Amino acid sequence: MIMATTAKKPPPPPVEEVKEAAPVAEPVAITPEPEPAPLIKGYTALSDDQVRRVNTIKEQFDDTIKYLETLRDSYHAAETQRALSVAITHAETASMWAVQAVTKVV
Repeated sequence: MIMATTAKKPPPPPVEEVKEAAPVAEPVAITPEPEPAPLIKGYTALSDDQVRRVNTIKEQFDDTIKYLETLRDSYHAAETQRALSVAITHAETASMWAVQAVTKVV
């Protein structure tokens, strides 16, 4: 009768002793916080009306783009998917131009 032998377990990994770190001889200097960057030249803060218009434009275009993406994913014809991808690209471009028009300083 042949008896099965049990597998030998590998020896446990060696444990290294943790040495305490030596105290720092000199204290670390704390640097002051940097000054805020100057405003971009020619930048004008948006008025409340401009902020409202920009947010409305972005919300409307985001809804349109999401709808176009859903349409594109529902079609299997490559030509139709490409046409919808072009429509999405133009909608994103139109959104950018609309925001620029609303925020342009006159």
